[in-house]
Amino acid sequence: MNIPLLNRLAQFGKPSPALTEASTRAQATVDAVCLALPEVLAVAVIAIESGQALASYAALPSLNPAKAALYNAEVVKQKRQAIKALGLNGEKIEDILITLREQLHLLRLSPDEQRLLYLAVSARDTNLAIARDVLKTYCQ
Repeated sequence: MNIPLLNRLAQFGKPSPALTEASTRAQATVDAVCLALPEVLAVAVIAIESGQALASYAALPSLNPAKAALYNAEVVKQKRQAIKALGLNGEKIEDILITLREQLHLLRLSPDEQRLLYLAVSARDTNLAIARDVLKTYCQ
């Protein structure tokens, strides 16, 4: 039976092809980071404009990078505004490091500045230079 209203309603539950493709690429990035940095605590690919996590992984149940995605995207947006307010024309954010007592949180923007790769690692178990290199390698 072909009922136009029902056919249109059925389409609302389907993700757009662009979102599915972006999520697939994001999941591949998350998987690659986990392989390159086995001691990772959390990793996520975040759409900066919406603050939505396109893919994420957490080694600990208490650490949910998808839940913090909006806040990490907001950090980037606020830093962009600060750069503009300081008149630093031509400058771009490469990465942001947030140092906690026991963890390092790194945020790296994609080359098109539309996505953000978020990484959380143990400050004791991970070399910061290696973590930054992994982010740089897989942030696309």
